[in-house]
Amino acid sequence: KNVKHFLEEHGCIKTELSPDDVLDEDSLKKLGVFKLTQRLMVLLNKVSNSLKLELDMDNINLSIDLSRVAGSGYYSDLCFKIKGTNFNNEVIPLCDGGFTDWTGSLLHSKKEKCLASGFGTELFIGKFKK
Repeated sequence: KNVKHFLEEHGCIKTELSPDDVLDEDSLKKLGVFKLTQRLMVLLNKVSNSLKLELDMDNINLSIDLSRVAGSGYYSDLCFKIKGTNFNNEVIPLCDGGFTDWTGSLLHSKKEKCLASGFGTELFIGKFKK
């Protein structure tokens, strides 16, 4: 079984949340992730509003994927993925990243955080260049 199926089995109908969504408080509390999801939604709204204002674009859509497991053993905390839709309406993953404990391990300090990410430039050029 995958995570999405597990969440749905436990009453969490939506596994991808966007800024305008209302949280299913009962289901998320049952899973023990309500407060975390609530904090992520506040962050999601702030980032979404800032990007739309800064870039003057209404076609930016941000969401939280509660079923994402990719990178869960690699990243120590928050992780992200950026996807874009090209002129052929293909949704292409372009960038991902997250917090790691590398620098904390190297410096023997739990206070150290490292946000690492990568961007697929060749994929971006190949799929988005007209």
